[in-house]
Amino acid sequence: MKDSNLLIPKSVNTKNYDNKEISIEYVVLHYTACDLNETLNIFTNLKASAHLVVDFDGAVYEVVQCWNKPVLRAWHAGDSKFTVDNKFLSGFNDFSLGIELVNFNGNIFDYTEDQYNSLKIILDNFINRFPVLKDPKRVLGHEHIAGFRGKCDPGTRFDWSRLYKTIYNVNLNNECLISNSAAKSLKDLADFAPKEANRKNDFFKTLSLLTENLLSK
Repeated sequence: MKDSNLLIPKSVNTKNYDNKEISIEYVVLHYTACDLNETLNIFTNLKASAHLVVDFDGAVYEVVQCWNKPVLRAWHAGDSKFTVDNKFLSGFNDFSLGIELVNFNGNIFDYTEDQYNSLKIILDNFINRFPVLKDPKRVLGHEHIAGFRGKCDPGTRFDWSRLYKTIYNVNLNNECLISNSAAKSLKDLADFAPKEANRKNDFFKTLSLLTENLLSK
């Protein structure tokens, strides 16, 4: 496992954020639906961003300032809402850290050991900085706060019980929006994905958008 002192995120130059400091109360996990290069292209050229991106090999990219400086507001959650302890929350960009895990579809493909290892280092860092994150229920998926829009990430292949056990030493799990049968249908479709990088990115981005549109109806 990587030494936490050796995990230094690589900085990415983007204008897709608000120059507004936020306090982190939640962490929201996403999958990218494309490879690293396309993810960084989207986050630098389109009106979207996350604070951190974690590649297959565990390399971490800081897209919006957060790692060891005041956290600025990224554009990762979109229209979002969640009710906890009878308290209604909305607008998660205002108080959450967005982490994108590179994965073509987290309802089809497993996440890598390196990604889980880096995610632990990342969460340990922010738990130390923001003690409210000591509550494991403060780590959510995009599907939990935006499932009403069809968001279904990080998906069925993300091991929530492993995350909670490794980082918090508790036996917890988290429900996924998409059913196992729907995930199986997605996996069958994935067999038709092209091999060439650009076409593969387009295929899986389209597949995710179609899935979201179906789930939100």
